[in-house]
Amino acid sequence: MAVHPDPHRSVAASELERQFAKAKASLPETVSPELLFQVLAPIAAAVRDSHTSLAPPRAEADLVLPLRVHGDEIRLARALHPLPAASRVLRVDGHSAASVLGLVRSFASAEHPAAVDVVLPGLIPFARRLLGLSPHRAVLEVVTPDGIEMRAVITKHTVQSTRTPAVESGVFPNGVIYLRLDTMAGDLQEHRDYLSEFFAWVAEVRPPGLIIDLRENDGGNTQVGSTLLSYLTARPHRIFGQKRWRVSRYMQERVREMGRWSEPYLAASPGSFLRESPPVDAPAAIEHAFAGPSVLLIGPRTRSAAMMTANAARDFDLAPVLGEPTTSSPNFFGESYRYWLPNSRLRASISSAEFIRANGDALDRGPVIPHANLSDEDGIVSPQDEVVAVAIALIERHQTLAKAGDGELAARVPLAGSPR
Repeated sequence: MAVHPDPHRSVAASELERQFAKAKASLPETVSPELLFQVLAPIAAAVRDSHTSLAPPRAEADLVLPLRVHGDEIRLARALHPLPAASRVLRVDGHSAASVLGLVRSFASAEHPAAVDVVLPGLIPFARRLLGLSPHRAVLEVVTPDGIEMRAVITKHTVQSTRTPAVESGVFPNGVIYLRLDTMAGDLQEHRDYLSEFFAWVAEVRPPGLIIDLRENDGGNTQVGSTLLSYLTARPHRIFGQKRWRVSRYMQERVREMGRWSEPYLAASPGSFLRESPPVDAPAAIEHAFAGPSVLLIGPRTRSAAMMTANAARDFDLAPVLGEPTTSSPNFFGESYRYWLPNSRLRASISSAEFIRANGDALDRGPVIPHANLSDEDGIVSPQDEVVAVAIALIERHQTLAKAGDGELAARVPLAGSPR
């Protein structure tokens, strides 16, 4: 507990101690990674922080299916030949969808029950392992969106042949450009290089508007989000209102390994807190910044740094935000310290910082709420779905007003919120 800034906000210290003591007493002298995960993961989940978690043991051979979860319902997030996207999964290798989810629901670390559904697909391979199923193939029985029952054997080859890239871009017939970003993790400079090249291309094309789709973005580095916003707006803003970072020798070692990216943190005494409250400033001028209307799309799977980016756009009215609310609040814990348990080699993660939403309201525990609450009927993100259609209509409305000469009103349309 030397790393987390407030580990007892959702669970009392005495309760965590009781759970650790019970776990220690129940474990045999020799324990498998699978059993250790089953005992420790619910303790991490009790903290109710998606960045404080234990990852299940996984093998390279594990079959990871592209799934979406809502309650006890599982749907295909994309087509797995011959099964169409958005098919509702009835059974996995003869086991009901509800029973598969029931095996792993208590292991999922999330801020509240609705957010648990977002992380459950990543735990389903472990559920299949507990059931003694093949890691190489799965038999799925589904009901298609048209109401037809189908059965298919899915292999890793099936999944890999339909895998979608983390970035997708394109131009609609009316000239609007679409960009889907599914992560802000990885090398910061690579993200910046990509955005630089993308917006240089946008400057050449000069589209009537941009749609930035963050509905599948699982987060990463907030600096990626800040860079993205700097291309979209010159309005003053900040990505978060305050960061309260607990200093620990564990995280200091990690910061040092990652290139000494925070000298003040390295110089601070373990046990103390660093507090950062960025000013609300206009971003520095950037080459190829886009001056036209842009729309951000969000949803339940917009997480962490992506959620903070969308929240900044919402709190400071930088652009209309369409889609569904996020499942986590921008008042949350993050800045993960990640490490391996020495014997089991299980991957653990602990938050080291608390973030306050961009407008500084620490009391608002709600999620990021879009200007217009819209969802695709099938719940499958794509450039053809209903949410994208509304975003296009909003940009076209702006274009119509601008051509009519009402420049002042046109300038307000991208910030007006719900389209009329």
